[in-house]
Amino acid sequence: RWFPHNLGKPQLYDLHVVLAVPTPNEPQSVTALINFVTRTGFRTIELVQTRYNQQDIDERGIWPGDQWHFKVNGKAFYAKGTNIIPFDPFYARTPTDRVRWILESVVKSGQNMLRVWGGGTYQPSSSSVAGGVYDFYSICDELGILAWSELIFSDALYPINDFLLETIEPEVRQNVRRINRHPSNVQWAGGNEIEGIAIWNNKWVENGKHLLDEFVTLFQDFLYGIVTSETHSVPYTDCSTTKGVLTLDPYILRFENGTQGEIYGNTERFDYDANSAFDYTTYPVGRFVNEFGFHSMPSFYTWEEVLLSSDDFHFNSTVVMSREHHPPASSLAFPNPNAPEGQRQMTVAVEQWLPTPGTTDTNQTFAQWCWSSQIFQAMTIVSQVAWYRHGAGQSENNLGALIWQLNDIWQGVSWSAMEYSGRWKVLQYGLTKIYAPIAIYPFWTPSNQTLQVLVVSDRWEDVKASVQATWYDWLGRPLNTTLFDVTVPTLNNSLVLEAKGLNTILPVGKDAADVWLHLNVTATVDGKRSTNEEYFTPTPLANARLANPKINVVWGEDLSFTLSAKGGVGAWTWVDHPSGTVGVFVDTETGLPSNGFYLIPGIDRTRTSCTFLTLHAQFSV
Repeated sequence: RWFPHNLGKPQLYDLHVVLAVPTPNEPQSVTALINFVTRTGFRTIELVQTRYNQQDIDERGIWPGDQWHFKVNGKAFYAKGTNIIPFDPFYARTPTDRVRWILESVVKSGQNMLRVWGGGTYQPSSSSVAGGVYDFYSICDELGILAWSELIFSDALYPINDFLLETIEPEVRQNVRRINRHPSNVQWAGGNEIEGIAIWNNKWVENGKHLLDEFVTLFQDFLYGIVTSETHSVPYTDCSTTKGVLTLDPYILRFENGTQGEIYGNTERFDYDANSAFDYTTYPVGRFVNEFGFHSMPSFYTWEEVLLSSDDFHFNSTVVMSREHHPPASSLAFPNPNAPEGQRQMTVAVEQWLPTPGTTDTNQTFAQWCWSSQIFQAMTIVSQVAWYRHGAGQSENNLGALIWQLNDIWQGVSWSAMEYSGRWKVLQYGLTKIYAPIAIYPFWTPSNQTLQVLVVSDRWEDVKASVQATWYDWLGRPLNTTLFDVTVPTLNNSLVLEAKGLNTILPVGKDAADVWLHLNVTATVDGKRSTNEEYFTPTPLANARLANPKINVVWGEDLSFTLSAKGGVGAWTWVDHPSGTVGVFVDTETGLPSNGFYLIPGIDRTRTSCTFLTLHAQFSV
């Protein structure tokens, strides 16, 4: 059986197909008319959308409503991943090795699912297929990555006429047939974010019922019929974000025909108010969250690829803002007249939660702003992933979190976790931690000063784990340590620590600005030692009394180096490749990608660099 990489082996088979006929006048021999080899794997995939039964509600405490999660080979699992957009504005110049690096980065960061966004392009099977240019689904097959596929319809209502339907049908049939053999394909969605538009128009626009009826004709009836006639191995849904179905057979969409207080379909979240970034009451309670994100700047090195004048290397320079497309211009105006709002959102977030960048060197200040915007992006998105993962053990039974977005189409401001060149942002390293099989996270609610530390697991078996919680001051002096043993049930979480009131949470006699908590969990997963760490600061780093870490670097062999803090704690210590190189930094102890960590005096960190492109013998810290 073929499994996603984190749940088993993505077993593939080469099928040798020969179609032969007897050779004329030679009855003992045959002539091969067709002779080819194709690679595939065998698995079952289900999208479960049936109603939770009363036993689940009574015994498991599940919130009433419909299920919305995937099963692979008969078993429910947690979908951990991101959304992808086109790899380049010009499809034909996308090389396979660049795509492979991005997909390998998916595996390195613990993801098991990618959503192929319906606002982009159909992804090719492989470069050997006509029009393929580069490999995609074949690499997903090989690496064990599930691919949520979408028909290319997005964020618009489509007027129905015979000509449109006649042109759509062969497009859909050809693509569904082409991808059928790939075990990585997990479903076909009719398009991106269209159902909600149809519902809104039905409510508020004159003649809105007609627009909803056209949506039903295209996405409930027409496309459903085509897709299900071409494949029986993957499900169809009308839209990426959906309220689910009333019935599956016949296929009838639910829209707003639900019972108040019940949960249906899946959901998404985009909130650009920094005040809400870590407010759990603003996070959706859903079975599956298929889009959520926050934008950040690319690195200084990426800006070097496109900025031509020294005057452009400023956070709010005209050229930088010309590459900020959030919020959208809503017109053909250039530069985007709404770009200042997007820049403001990042600025406010950094100033509220992190030390405000500022040096006497304008380039260094610009680089700090870029990096700080990435730190905030990582903080808020990791917080959401942790919340949704903990929902697997809550009443919503959340079994999926797909971040917007993985990759970038150019050098500019975006929601991506990886830059256009393939360089990892801070978020991509953050995903390596929060998408780990066993992860620890501190949930802090400042309104009532409650701290809950949970360990979450996506394993199909119970996991025994050991937790260490150590308070430090910002000079790196340990103040106290507590040890816990915990057993985490399958696809669930366990509460390790709960405390209320800073007076009881903080070490005796310490102020919130002077201390922070280091959390570490260790367990055996699939016969291997797994360790995961996270940090809790009882006040934003913008208010913390940080000390100069005075970081020292000692070079070793094979592109390894050891970082030491000779002063205070180095919060979010970051190492980077110079311009023109792409790679990932790996912790020599765990063998996992690691960057953006807290460097504690007396606890050195050794990293080695694994590269995708040739690495020059220089780094920046």
